[in-house]
Amino acid sequence: MARAVQAFLPFVPPDLDNFIKTFQDICQACGAIDNDSHVVEIRACKVWVDPPGVFVRFEEIPHG
Repeated sequence: MARAVQAFLPFVPPDLDNFIKTFQDICQACGAIDNDSHVVEIRACKVWVDPPGVFVRFEEIPHG
């Protein structure tokens, strides 16, 4: 049986924009993305959940 996830929106540090930039830098450093300037869309929210975790999905956008 799936466990219910409880979450709340934290209005405390760390700031979401700082987390996103750090995460992009890490993705670039480990080779997941070539250059963070190639990122054209981000959908993000910061919530505290139990159990803790991070969900990330990369999608390549075809270009002409």
